[in-house]
Amino acid sequence: MAAAVLATVFFVIQIIVGGGLNYGLYAVVFSVFTAGYIVKSIRLKRRQDIIIAVINTVAVLLFSVAHIYNLITASAIL
Repeated sequence: MAAAVLATVFFVIQIIVGGGLNYGLYAVVFSVFTAGYIVKSIRLKRRQDIIIAVINTVAVLLFSVAHIYNLITASAIL
């Protein structure tokens, strides 16, 4: 939870100072949550843990794609 709060603080500060959006922070934070839920869902085989693991995995993929897209478009402008 601390990582999510810190990532949000960094994300907001980056937006305020005009640094653009950095979805990479959230990709990293969600990957930590995802790894925990994947391990938990494999061991316990509870439906709720599997669903959360899948949702977190999708979030990691979306944040990663958004971050890579921003990097590509930012480098194309320069």
